[in-house]
Amino acid sequence: MEKVACILCGTDDTELLFVGRDRMHGIPGEFNVVRCRTCSLAYLNPRPSWDEMQKFYPVDYAGHGFKEATILKKLVRKSGWLKKRYLVERRKPGGVLLDVGCGTGEFLQVMAHSHKWQVFGVEPDANAAHYASRITGAKIFCGRLEDVEYPPHFFDVITMWHVLEHFYEPINMLGKIRQMLKPDGVLVAAVPVLDSVDARLFGPYWAGYDVPRHTFTFSKTTLSKILTASGFTSISFETYIGGHDAFCISLSYWASEQLVSPWLLGIVRSVSQSLLFRLVLSPWYGILNALGLGSTVVVSASPAEHFL
Repeated sequence: MEKVACILCGTDDTELLFVGRDRMHGIPGEFNVVRCRTCSLAYLNPRPSWDEMQKFYPVDYAGHGFKEATILKKLVRKSGWLKKRYLVERRKPGGVLLDVGCGTGEFLQVMAHSHKWQVFGVEPDANAAHYASRITGAKIFCGRLEDVEYPPHFFDVITMWHVLEHFYEPINMLGKIRQMLKPDGVLVAAVPVLDSVDARLFGPYWAGYDVPRHTFTFSKTTLSKILTASGFTSISFETYIGGHDAFCISLSYWASEQLVSPWLLGIVRSVSQSLLFRLVLSPWYGILNALGLGSTVVVSASPAEHFL
């Protein structure tokens, strides 16, 4: 475990939000989620070293996309990737794109099929990277973003779908991303945000914390400050994706501890995963997204001229 100061303001004055554990995979350990008293950035402190953290990404880690999925889940995932393509192409109609943390390459596959994009990926998991390369034909760098060496100003768009919150040094990594973007390029990233209703409703059971894999948990304010410090401007936010799945995961975490009856817990999980439940709650997610209170925010930003 390593103790760290706030990466945003440099102070080491925090308050404890809660002591969390790995709810996704049940790997043993307790971890402090703290909030900086100076700038309000929430982060894990102390946190596992990078080598130690790898045990929290087992073979069946959901982000690597190898779990068997029902037809409904496959359709939902495909719809999600198409939404993300829409979000990107509203900002850029085509060009050279890098997906950081590309997993098994589903997003890159969707982008490549539009025939508007030359796609690249970065993925630290070897199995996922190999699979992504096979299904997309793209050049996938197997490793961490810290180790890639793309030319400066090479990409029109760089995307990160639920990756930024996993970084150990987000300001440094965003600075590297800025250097790889063309002067008129765009960063598009999705992250869970503390401004959401789900974060307030579920507290430590909120899926957006994902202890200990999420080393940082942002609000729109702290994320804006980090992007600005990294050399980005024209920062904008949309809450557009990820409502139902995030809610169901959080509900399952809450129910696992608060419902003593296995029978009742089974009912909650079955109902929450049903198509009817998804359809009934769809208007609710629409309202939250319209108000900017959804669990996931999509942020876009461009390189600031004085950093070029």
